[in-house]
Amino acid sequence: MRTLASIVFVFILASSFGEVRTAVRTPTFQREEPAKKAQSKPDTAEAAKDRRAEPEDRAKEQFHMRLVVMLRSIGDESKKWNDPMAAASLQAQVADLTWEADPGIALGYLMQAWETTGLIREENREGASPEVVALRSRLTASRQIASRREVLLIARKRRPDVATRWLDELAKDAQSESKATRSGVLDDRTAHSALLLAMAADLVDGEPKVAVELAIESLRDGISFRLQNVLIRLQQKDFNLAQQVLRAAFFRLRTVGLLDPDELMILFAYLYTPGVVPSANLTGDRGHIRAVTPNEKDITPAGDLKPELSMEFLRLVADILLHAPLPSTTADPLIAARSQTGVITFLMPRMQKELPDLAETLRQRMAQLEVDARFVSTPDHIPVSARTSDSREPNEDYDEQGVEELAQRAEKESSPAQRDRLYAQAALSTAERDYERGFSLAKKIDDKLLQAGIVNWIAYRAALHIISANKIDLAYEIIQKNEDHAQRATCLVVGGQWLLKAKDRIRASQWLQEARSNVAKAEPDESLTRITLGVAAVYAQFDAVAGLEVLTDAIKLFNRFPLAPGERVPRPKRVPGFNLPDFSDGPSGFGLNAVIAAFDQGQFEDVAGRLNQIAKPEVRGAALLRLCRKHLPNATAATR
Repeated sequence: MRTLASIVFVFILASSFGEVRTAVRTPTFQREEPAKKAQSKPDTAEAAKDRRAEPEDRAKEQFHMRLVVMLRSIGDESKKWNDPMAAASLQAQVADLTWEADPGIALGYLMQAWETTGLIREENREGASPEVVALRSRLTASRQIASRREVLLIARKRRPDVATRWLDELAKDAQSESKATRSGVLDDRTAHSALLLAMAADLVDGEPKVAVELAIESLRDGISFRLQNVLIRLQQKDFNLAQQVLRAAFFRLRTVGLLDPDELMILFAYLYTPGVVPSANLTGDRGHIRAVTPNEKDITPAGDLKPELSMEFLRLVADILLHAPLPSTTADPLIAARSQTGVITFLMPRMQKELPDLAETLRQRMAQLEVDARFVSTPDHIPVSARTSDSREPNEDYDEQGVEELAQRAEKESSPAQRDRLYAQAALSTAERDYERGFSLAKKIDDKLLQAGIVNWIAYRAALHIISANKIDLAYEIIQKNEDHAQRATCLVVGGQWLLKAKDRIRASQWLQEARSNVAKAEPDESLTRITLGVAAVYAQFDAVAGLEVLTDAIKLFNRFPLAPGERVPRPKRVPGFNLPDFSDGPSGFGLNAVIAAFDQGQFEDVAGRLNQIAKPEVRGAALLRLCRKHLPNATAATR
């Protein structure tokens, strides 16, 4: 038994040893384990990085959805607004900004925006004169065109098929519009053509070829007043593009003839007097004309830039006028005769110079027309261009001489009131850089109230000018001469802007603190609202806590004294009896847009909460939309 037990023990031991040897002979796991661990190190690091990124991605996604929800909320609220133009604009922008989140829902806002543009109506015209009725009608049409332009531009980007359908509907409406009343030179041929031209003007810089197509398409309804502006902008971009549209207009004239003489004058203006559209006087006094200056442009007239275009136009117009039906065959012979005579009168100087034979033929035609025109005055020479009298450059020597003449007249004046007025005029006539002379003249005014107003205005103007010249210390000295708290605060804000750009935060903070102190002492009004927003906008760039505190005060003022659109420096208080410039081209940064742009994403909720306190819903909605637009990735610039 002992022997058997020993044999069994030896067998078990041998078996165990064999298993060990087998394990040693098969080291696959032991050899692969270190390798796997070595390979897992970069994977583990990447996984850790992914795990760290996941909360950031989730936070970004949650913030984006927060913006989308806010946009949809104000989009829904806009349906209750009293201003359909503001509502349509916001609804269209909400559609644009939320399109990636859900195109279906966004399309609903876009459709709502288009419907809302149809709600833009004229004000109550009861008891108004015909002139007032016509003006209101024109303004209403202009507002509706501007609103539909904005919606169509977004539709064209997001759903071109929808934009095309809307334009086709407008084109059908244009065909059914009544032609019973004659359009004036200021009137759009149709709402459809006006809308096409408004869109074309917007697209000249970004999509000039599309702008050309839209402008040519507008010619189906006639040659509209807005065409000149598009032609000017196209010429500034590429003269060849403008020529395409102009030749399309020539083709229309050859095809349809003389439907409305004002169509000829619109092309006349572009070729010879860009920025000024003349029109024949339709009253009995042929010596007077109407001239409209929508936008003065420093641009070479196309007729001078390319004389062959001028020759083509003159021959075309002469042919149209010579073959037009006689006024006696038209519905209104008197108006037809006077309008055709007016066109020939404007053409005649050019025609005599370039095509004298045709000029003589047109002169004979005009003699026939004058029988039906029944003018009560003799013909007067009408200049081709109305621009020359306003194109003089200012003469600084003449201004200085004028100041001296006013001062001398004031010294000799016996009437105290008239003397003060002359000294005030002289002080106000000084140049910005000559502020010391201005102060000296103002001090001679005996009326202390008038004197203070003039001194404050000169100090205000001088301080803004000197800050722009980077002479900050000198500007501060001049600011102290201004006794008007609102004007002092304004200049301090502009100085704070400059100091912050110069990275001098300590002095910028000191200037802003002083500005707040002056705001607290000033009389509350609209300008104070703008100034307080300016303070908040500068603070927001380096001290968010102070910026939010000032923004709270600004919103309270805003609800009492709402602002007109704009971000420019406030206009100083007027001096009774004197016209002062409004500084419309002065420093900016005094409005809600500047404040919204200045705060970082970290203050989003705080800023949104304060903007929600704005009482007027249209302003509140527009401000919140701009805030969301700022923080949305890939958001395009606002269309308004």
